[in-house]
Amino acid sequence: MLFGEFLIRRGVATEAQILKALDDQKKKRLPIGTVAVTEKFLSIKDVYVILNKQIEDPEKKFGEVALELGILTGEELEKILEIQFEKNPNVGEILVEHGVLDRERLFEELNAFVRIKGAVLSE
Repeated sequence: MLFGEFLIRRGVATEAQILKALDDQKKKRLPIGTVAVTEKFLSIKDVYVILNKQIEDPEKKFGEVALELGILTGEELEKILEIQFEKNPNVGEILVEHGVLDRERLFEELNAFVRIKGAVLSE
């Protein structure tokens, strides 16, 4: 069970509020190329080369193209994706921004969620 689903089941947030938060989360996610340049894995020129190659096959993800071109290693790509994930705002923070719950309630719900997840994992 995901945290948003947990909040809906407990009546803390509505499905519409969770969907809006997830949509905002997606909009705020830093593009992988931006993370790669900021973290000095790639130059702007590298990103340009990858994006131009990606135009030929839009179904391929940025990271896939970077690997195929030998611009990034698998290990580097993993690290960039990890950084991207860490910088991505979480749903709880967005719900606080939206006024759905305050920080204190967020922490209470997170603690309850972790307790429930821990019980499920230990079974």
